[in-house]
Amino acid sequence: MSPQAHEASQIFIELGAAIVSLALLGRLASRIGFSSIPLYLLLGLAFGNGGLAPLKVSEEFIHVGAEIGVLLLLFMLGLEYTGEELKHHLRTMLPAGAVDLALNFPPGLIAGLLLGWSPLASLLLGGVTYISSSGIIAKVLAELKRLDEPETTSIVSVLVLEDLAMAGPIAEKSQRLLGPLRDLFAATFFFFFGLEIDPKALPPVMPVAIALGVVSALTKVLTGYWAGGRAGLDRRGRIRAGMTLVARGEFSIVIAGLGAGISPLLGPVAAAYVLFLAVLGPILARVSP
Repeated sequence: MSPQAHEASQIFIELGAAIVSLALLGRLASRIGFSSIPLYLLLGLAFGNGGLAPLKVSEEFIHVGAEIGVLLLLFMLGLEYTGEELKHHLRTMLPAGAVDLALNFPPGLIAGLLLGWSPLASLLLGGVTYISSSGIIAKVLAELKRLDEPETTSIVSVLVLEDLAMAGPIAEKSQRLLGPLRDLFAATFFFFFGLEIDPKALPPVMPVAIALGVVSALTKVLTGYWAGGRAGLDRRGRIRAGMTLVARGEFSIVIAGLGAGISPLLGPVAAAYVLFLAVLGPILARVSP
């Protein structure tokens, strides 16, 4: 076997081991009722440059893998809502969406400007702090058996408007067929994003990420509290709605990935920020009254 063929086979073996690891992490997360997104990111950090066991794959290959993952995430987003659902949410919850944007976009934008980033990089960081994780929140609501609670409608309405703002009806059968494929590429997307981040870049930005996480967690609680009040919920329901919206995940990483070439710190800040809130969000949802 030629050296080139041997190197190629070694890369495929390593990638296969990484995909098996992703599947095992997803299974573990499901068993313990925890979000799998931080685990996928941590695995990517472990196998990326500066990690414990760097993979010998080209930077171009990593970019292509991440782009495939994000395309499937966006495509599957379009399968989640019917036209009637979108019309209903836009008609009834547009004010809540406006409040959500007004409260949660500025923390990232202001933080980026204070860090001396360019206006475009600061705008992207605003997007990172703005949008909650539909995947994590939906999973937490199902695990806590809160899908039928009165505040869930407010939560879902805010998430729908966020998803539409950051992106763009197909039959339920298509969702069943493409769901596993979406899950695979979503996992590889977070993994590939983690591969691009040097773990040594995280500790210096961690204080900024945590401070930004605390501020934007509070603004999400305020968003849910306001939206729940508009929907006629009592105080406890409004607090539950707000605390459930705290988690950030897939789309925050997507936005950071789009701007990775604009600011070298955007990726590490977003990774640390998502790691923090992807863990804190489900915890707050579980302890909410």
